[in-house]
Amino acid sequence: MSSRIIGKARNFQPEFTVNLTSHLQNNATLQGRIALIFCLAFNLELVEILAKKRISTYQYETL
Repeated sequence: MSSRIIGKARNFQPEFTVNLTSHLQNNATLQGRIALIFCLAFNLELVEILAKKRISTYQYETL
C-alpha cells in the first residue's frame, strides 16, 4: 500500500497546481472546489513524505 502511494507521489507534476488553480477560478462548484483542494493537499503531503524519506536515506548512505 505505501509503495503504491509513494509511486503516486513520484508522478506528481507541478503543472497540476496551475491547472487546479485555473479550474478553481473558472467553473467549479463549491463541492468540486473542496474535493480538488483536498486532492492537492493530499498530493503535497505525499511529496513531503517522499522528500523526507529521500533525505533520511541520503543521510544514511553518507554515514
